[in-house]
Amino acid sequence: MNSVHLAVDGWSLIERPWSAEALHLAEWLGAMAAADPDLHLSLLHPEGQLPLLPEGIHLQPAAVTLSAWGALRYEQRELPRLARAVGADLLFIPRPSAPLASPVPVAALLHGSPGRRPASALERLRRALGAAGAAGATSRLVLADLPAAGPGARLAASVPPFVGAGFRPQGGSGTSAPERSGLVPGYVLCCGLRAEQLPLLLAAWTWVEGSVGDAAQLVLVGLDPSAEQGARAQARELGIAASLKILPPGALADLPDLYRGATAYLSLGPASNGQPLRWALSCGVPVAGLNSPETDSVLGETAYLVPPGEARRLGAACLTLLVEEQVATALAQKGLGRATAYHGPGPLEAWMRVFRSAAS
Repeated sequence: MNSVHLAVDGWSLIERPWSAEALHLAEWLGAMAAADPDLHLSLLHPEGQLPLLPEGIHLQPAAVTLSAWGALRYEQRELPRLARAVGADLLFIPRPSAPLASPVPVAALLHGSPGRRPASALERLRRALGAAGAAGATSRLVLADLPAAGPGARLAASVPPFVGAGFRPQGGSGTSAPERSGLVPGYVLCCGLRAEQLPLLLAAWTWVEGSVGDAAQLVLVGLDPSAEQGARAQARELGIAASLKILPPGALADLPDLYRGATAYLSLGPASNGQPLRWALSCGVPVAGLNSPETDSVLGETAYLVPPGEARRLGAACLTLLVEEQVATALAQKGLGRATAYHGPGPLEAWMRVFRSAAS
């Protein structure tokens, strides 16, 4: 079987290293690096400190600033230039964006949620150019458990989601990440929250704390550090500061333990293509959250979902998982059943078949 040299866009690992998106990419790189000895990986990224990555991945930094202009230049010029310079057979961009022209074939990962409208004209231009580039990419990929990502998704290759081997109901021995972070057993976890989602989340948590007090903690991981001060201020105003715990940016290796230590997972939307939801299912953590086409597609019947925007009902759903053990256990078992598809060699082999086809 012929080897494939894959260049991968690592922008999020530098620009948003604390985010669910970056943790997901680090997980993806680790799994793919171990999956196929014929796969050669080059990581293209802005200059800066990278997280711990598997040995054997070639690192190729780009001298660009972490700004709107730097992002535009990086995406439209540096990515295709560096992909050619390292001799890649294919450039993979794990988001629905790509350069308009590239000497190397491009594969872009689409998703259904377009995200917030950029505030600046330059950001809007970057997004428009990136979307046009993705529309003309050699290969467009969609995760098989997400709804169609726009009209172009009908022509895209479906690839199965997968999770890292560490995301299991049982972990190793020794001091766990929750213990090192001083978390109280029985906490509720939320990963990848956006700053604008904080008011709804904290409003929902007031209904939980009103019933159980500070016996349960709300633990946030993957929150933008610039939003932390505002989150604490909102929590103080609502009288729930004692039960809110915001973890500093952590390593992917700590994440399975954080999930396994949670009694419930609280979702306000499918961050990073829904990967935090798959982590919860894989670790046997029951999920309460807001319903949406993406969330429902990933979770199916494995979660307690309520209509969007209803803080009281979201809090009640979370409280149900904390106090009604039979409900929580039943959902956790359904989630584990759904998560069996995320493990094993099959999903990784499917990704490699798509990459080989696009690179040929």
